[in-house]
Amino acid sequence: MVYRLILDEEADVRNRTLKIAELLGLFVSTDYMFPMCLSHLNDVECRATPRFVSACLTALSAVIVHSSIRFGNQFEGHMDRLIELIISSDYLESDNLDVLDKVMKVTKNMVIAAGSDYGKPRRRTLFKILLQLGSNPSMPAQAKAEVDETLVLLSKNCGLDDASDLFAAELESLLKEMKEDYDQWNKHTP
Repeated sequence: MVYRLILDEEADVRNRTLKIAELLGLFVSTDYMFPMCLSHLNDVECRATPRFVSACLTALSAVIVHSSIRFGNQFEGHMDRLIELIISSDYLESDNLDVLDKVMKVTKNMVIAAGSDYGKPRRRTLFKILLQLGSNPSMPAQAKAEVDETLVLLSKNCGLDDASDLFAAELESLLKEMKEDYDQWNKHTP
């Protein structure tokens, strides 16, 4: 019911449903909510329907922020599965602007909810997601600005001064990985 109404045409219905999702995140155990949302987002038939994906991601985004308030230790246990879902699905490559926007909101809320405790160990994967979202040509300028804001927040959560420090640290690591891969290439490497 929440998925169906969270994207309703009437703003009042959308807002009330969003509040319900926030309350679910605040009062219902993350160990119950997250597996249910993630199973819906992993379902092959559901993935093929952008409107359903947007609805699930919108609800999940609201749940993330509010579940971390009371169930932070449980939220941390589901972060890796949520990150893996975002990376392994085709959501980051979507042509649907609404899906891209919802993936951005989920990622931003994950960075907010993770803080320094849970965000720092996942810095690289969160950085890669944000980098991919920001480089997607379908993303509007407003969404790219939100990516930049989230990169600044991620850098602060990781004890860095600003996003340029985050870029420097992560790009250095990525270049080292690429060099190691390159050193192992031979004439048969695809």
